[in-house]
Amino acid sequence: MGGGLAVVASPAGDVRDSYLYLIEESAAGGAQALVLLTFWTEAVVILRESLESGRYDQFLLGDALRRGGLAAAVGGGELANVYGTASGPFHGERLGRRLGREFRAAYGRDTEATYAKETYDAAIAVMLAAEAAGSVSRTAIRDELRGVGSAPGELALAGPEGVARAIGIVREGGEIDYEGASSPLDWDEHGDLRRGYIGIWRLTADDEVEDVEAWPYER
Repeated sequence: MGGGLAVVASPAGDVRDSYLYLIEESAAGGAQALVLLTFWTEAVVILRESLESGRYDQFLLGDALRRGGLAAAVGGGELANVYGTASGPFHGERLGRRLGREFRAAYGRDTEATYAKETYDAAIAVMLAAEAAGSVSRTAIRDELRGVGSAPGELALAGPEGVARAIGIVREGGEIDYEGASSPLDWDEHGDLRRGYIGIWRLTADDEVEDVEAWPYER
């Protein structure tokens, strides 16, 4: 891995006092940058130990770390201009920002680290699939999920008005193409999204998040 990237990932809840052995193992091949795909609590420990040990000073962050205050939590300002990726905005960006504002007002934290928008979309998709199936059987819901989230069908956007419209169409026997607050829900046969945007963001010198650009993808 000389001159390349090393990846450290940990599942949710896998919080340890130290990850230094993983950091040293990942750096043994000469990697110059660490890709960090984990949650906030684990990331703070990994970033602090990476910097203090001198193993890494370059990082690429995942979407769960897209929130301000990370450098302060680590204990230094060394993270200015560190970049990360996350699901990017699309035509439902206005609703995504609205949900973000309302979530912060209610809970005092951003939606990204908790995947609030994704959870919202999952709940609505399951509900619409159950309506389309006329059943709450998990098999019936599974079989309808792709149908309610992709073309053909009338476009229905996330939010109270869009969801109400989608329910009405389904109950009248019509087809819908529901697009969520976090992304389109156009799944392929493996359950992966066929299209959407990858957003690129960075941490600023004052330890805030700045969105840089978004790249579309389509499979």
